[in-house]
Amino acid sequence: MGHGCCGSAGIYNVVHYNEAMEVLNQKMNHIKKVELDIIVISNPRCYLQMKLGARRVGKAEKVKVVHIVKLLAEAYGIH
Repeated sequence: MGHGCCGSAGIYNVVHYNEAMEVLNQKMNHIKKVELDIIVISNPRCYLQMKLGARRVGKAEKVKVVHIVKLLAEAYGIH
């Protein structure tokens, strides 16, 4: 599920924590079904939310969550 909200949505995960975690759980259920090495994120809030989600489902050691700018910097040797 490459599309769809991760549950962060600005401050939604702060003011509606339980609902945001349910949205994140749904996203993580899809991620658990596939073998992947990296999740590339363009939104800083989504980056934090997906890092949390990966930890919550035990994928933090296997799946790298990275912001697209960092990925591009690494690809071009700009660290």
